[in-house]
Amino acid sequence: MPLIYISHREGDAPELAEKIAAHLKVCFGDEEVVLGSQPPETQISEAVRTAVADCQVLIVLVGPNWSRGTEPGSPGLRDPKDTVRQEVETGLEEGLLILPAILPDAERLIDIPLPQPMAGLLRHQGVSLDGENPAEGLSELARRLETGLALRNIVRNSSLKRGSIHHRALPEEDLLGFTPENRPQDVLGLEHSNLSETRRAIDYQETALNLAREQKDREGECQALGKLGLAFGKVGETHRAIECFEKQLPLLKELGHRDLLGGTLANLGDAWAVRGDFPRAISFYNQQLGLALELEDRDMEAASQVGLGHCHIKMEQTERGVKFYERALDHIRKAGEPAEQARLFIGLGLNYRKLDRPAEAVDLFKQALERVRRLGDRREEVLLLNDLAETYEELKEPDLALGFREQQLELARELDDAGLEGQILLALAEEHHRRGDLEKALALAHQARERVHLKDYVLHRRIRQKIQEWE
Repeated sequence: MPLIYISHREGDAPELAEKIAAHLKVCFGDEEVVLGSQPPETQISEAVRTAVADCQVLIVLVGPNWSRGTEPGSPGLRDPKDTVRQEVETGLEEGLLILPAILPDAERLIDIPLPQPMAGLLRHQGVSLDGENPAEGLSELARRLETGLALRNIVRNSSLKRGSIHHRALPEEDLLGFTPENRPQDVLGLEHSNLSETRRAIDYQETALNLAREQKDREGECQALGKLGLAFGKVGETHRAIECFEKQLPLLKELGHRDLLGGTLANLGDAWAVRGDFPRAISFYNQQLGLALELEDRDMEAASQVGLGHCHIKMEQTERGVKFYERALDHIRKAGEPAEQARLFIGLGLNYRKLDRPAEAVDLFKQALERVRRLGDRREEVLLLNDLAETYEELKEPDLALGFREQQLELARELDDAGLEGQILLALAEEHHRRGDLEKALALAHQARERVHLKDYVLHRRIRQKIQEWE
């Protein structure tokens, strides 16, 4: 499936649209870029939505006629069947990485009366393109795309998944094959690499794999397959990652590497879980658990139990998933790293809330907060303060909840995050309104509106509605 879908209004700077497509094909490959076009009237809208949903990225070209259409009297974006509108709505619904590309003479997005389903587009920062000299803008677009994809894949494959947690952080080994002693300064490890560096890693390991096969080096072949699988997983190509791990599995057995077998079983479980095939993921985590019990490896046992918990919770079998997390808790509390402990505490706490066990959730959130602060993860700290505030509200302890909201606000201001600050100010305003302090509620709501003005259209409108309702 292609990686990038380019949405554009036919007749809006067609030469520039072609230049963008050509530039991105050079950067990401010919098969990775689709230049969308207006379908004929007879084509069903579902085909457009499917084409967009199959990609990871949506580039939205905003030209002079983008909102109103190129034909005289055209309703443009006001028409729910408008192709451009369908493309943007699908990208927002599917959670794609969205980059608006603002063409010459186009209206500012903030000035366009967008239909409500498209309002989320305003949250995505655009890139301006110069029609006569687009090179700088095209480079910036490709850079932003590359960085955004790398970050999204790190987040998707990382262990900081809230609620239904994932049990392993990305490996620290360098996929390009260097050791810490001989690694060049310009080559980063997997966890911190960007998309182009991971593509380099794929090329490197494919060469290593072919060489190992030519030399009948089974050990080298096994290592290259494992690293290739990790690299493909990093760029979101899980089907290719699975192929590599499935080929690595019999080699590990042949070579007698039972100590490494558990990692590959976990990799297969992870990959199938990312693809949403949780029953198949469970089968590999169960194999990993059986091996862990046989080897008496408590670390592997705990990891497999968290993987099983993750899958059952994603399948909405919360009680069963929580039992697996609880089985891993004792070992991870004693032997796990602080980041691993925090992940498990957060996951268990959020699911205790789902099971109406808020007092137990509070205890775990506090333990997680202590570890997150020790690690210096300010973003996760903000989320945990919110978890604590919401849980104390469930426990009918509004004063304690308010205290955590105020800590959250202070931290959001330190991070200079206008959107986050606006959300917290609105939550504080609503709490004071519930307490009957209308003056305080309105003051906080006005602060929130001022903070998010021109930065988050949807949140700004929500705050404005609250102010109108209270006044």
